Amino acid sequence: MLNNFYYDNLNSQEQYAYNIIRSSLLGSAPECVIRDIEPNSVNKAWKAVVLENPEIIYYPGLFCVPYQRGNAITIRLEYYPVDQDKFNRLLDSLLEKINRTLSNSASDYAVCKTIYDILATTITYKYNVLNEYFKLSRENSSQMISFMEKNSSAFTPYGAVVEAKGVCQGISKLYKILCNRFGVECACVEAKSKNSDNNDGVNHMLNAVEINGAKVFVDVSGGLVKKDIPVVNYDFFLCPARIIKKEYSIPEEFEECRDESVNYYVRNGLRFTRVEDLRRYLSAYTISSGNGEIRIHYDGKLLTDNELQDLFLYITNSHCEEGKYVRVIARNGFCTGKIFDDPED
Repeated sequence: MLNNFYYDNLNSQEQYAYNIIRSSLLGSAPECVIRDIEPNSVNKAWKAVVLENPEIIYYPGLFCVPYQRGNAITIRLEYYPVDQDKFNRLLDSLLEKINRTLSNSASDYAVCKTIYDILATTITYKYNVLNEYFKLSRENSSQMISFMEKNSSAFTPYGAVVEAKGVCQGISKLYKILCNRFGVECACVEAKSKNSDNNDGVNHMLNAVEINGAKVFVDVSGGLVKKDIPVVNYDFFLCPARIIKKEYSIPEEFEECRDESVNYYVRNGLRFTRVEDLRRYLSAYTISSGNGEIRIHYDGKLLTDNELQDLFLYITNSHCEEGKYVRVIARNGFCTGKIFDDPED
């Protein structure tokens, strides 16, 4: 079960530590004391608490610094100020918005996509905050304390709900909260970008969800609408491990996320392995779409991303109505684009 994935993978001693840490955080205790346990086990239990309890919005840290006194380990707990009532009120409004969009018999797929679409079109990613966080971490800077006091909300669902802004950690935790509220099993998953220029270790967070018994990945941060191409991106929406691993290294325990059938592109007939099939689809769609959004996944081996993007633009521009133009981006075999009215006309 993904909702309690990390807890279920702890041994009995670690689960004991998990319960103490969780109770301490929920009670806003200044510290917690755990006896007869190794520091590594405490760290593992701590990580499980933070990943599985995203509602604890006043403590965003993924790491703790346990120190030993005799046979006991103590963790000091420092909290960031939040307006809990405001968060609860706005979270309820968000839940109502999602509920209004869904039918009474909505499938798990519909739930996951509705939540994804709403977050992707309302949240702004705080790249400057994340970049500064990693910079201060690498430098082991004393400024980290004041930085987190100012920017802690970006790392929890609080920022994503109250400010409609955040980084991947806060966004993925909010996705878990919302999925769980609508009965979908969901876990937060730490990952490492393969395209990172630095050695920050874990530097991304996404989700794993379970739909009809299938475990797959969702990366809401990767789907956020951008100014240059204002289209929701579904590259990493309900995708298997083989797709997510094109961009990220993931924990071994999530390698079992292999199902392809619930993937957005597969469900909508937008995955192509043959170039000719792709050509025919793009030609027909462009002619019929007007000002439309275009998404395809080329899962073949003949075209690089640059070649795919060039082909996409050539075909769509060739079939666009006069006075239209196309903007597109290709990455890992995915093309997401939009047909616009030419502002020069």
